[in-house]
Amino acid sequence: MHRAHTTFAALALSAGLLSAPACSFVEEAATLVLGADQGLPSIHTSATLETRHINNAISKALEVIELPDDIDPGQIVLALEPTYQLDDTATWADVRAVLCRLARDGFLDWPSLEVAVDAINEGQLHGIRMMLEVPVTDADDYDACMKGDLAGEMRGSFAPLAVTDIKAIEEQMGDGIATLSDALVQVRFLISTFSFYRPPLGGNADDATPDNAVLNDFHLAVVEPNIIDDPRTPYADGWLELVPHFLLESISETTPQRFELDPDSPVTNKLRGLLNQPPDTWEDLVLTVEARAVMSGAELLDTPLAGSGMTIRAQPEVVIDGLQILGL
Repeated sequence: MHRAHTTFAALALSAGLLSAPACSFVEEAATLVLGADQGLPSIHTSATLETRHINNAISKALEVIELPDDIDPGQIVLALEPTYQLDDTATWADVRAVLCRLARDGFLDWPSLEVAVDAINEGQLHGIRMMLEVPVTDADDYDACMKGDLAGEMRGSFAPLAVTDIKAIEEQMGDGIATLSDALVQVRFLISTFSFYRPPLGGNADDATPDNAVLNDFHLAVVEPNIIDDPRTPYADGWLELVPHFLLESISETTPQRFELDPDSPVTNKLRGLLNQPPDTWEDLVLTVEARAVMSGAELLDTPLAGSGMTIRAQPEVVIDGLQILGL
């Protein structure tokens, strides 16, 4: 795969952007798009839940108990685990119940649990994790928790451009020419797949099939890095919805859809600022992709835990104003 800055140079040179008089290519090179053909990394990830993933996370939650120095916390965890652990017949309703009990009994501040999963990652999405949560308004209301929805959230981090790409592109622009942040027109995603999948109740976990129709709510969002994931404030300034629930069914491999970041949103402005002053490390440039699927009622009872999960395929694209680069 070619690096983005190399292909940007080739694209720009072929349009005359870096060598010819402005009037010779105004119509041809007014807009430049960096995407799959220019080597921009894609996002293609699947995360499937297994019973052991949840039980491992539950065991970690039990370790927060404060004990006298002479008591082995491991023994306490072993004693408590049978009360909270799930078996291979568990459904999403059972997950909701155990989250509510852990919150009621003081092991969780909120009925949510971060779960490490074995994700299949064929694109450039890093640090993939899942969060299971009962989105209640009062963590102390056990009865409301047991009647609530259950949300599964997959998160991973990506960088639209590498730090070296940004610096190389701006070096090619030369002194006195606008910065890449000035020329940034749009950051968008070409999304060809989002699926929540589940196996049949009582069936084999390997027989899972896509079933977005069971979702009561959904969103795909882009989030600034280091935003605290507080379920009471899910719509903070650092969070930007990309795909709402009502557009989910329009997305397929045969009908991919493009969704752009709001050019005036705090997330886009932060990205523009990072392009203006490129950080030294990849970690300081990343954004987070968040896919959140919510189920309620009978669907929780009918959805096995083991074998259910999410898959997403998306191609980030960066649109650049070629005229702005020349300061026209």
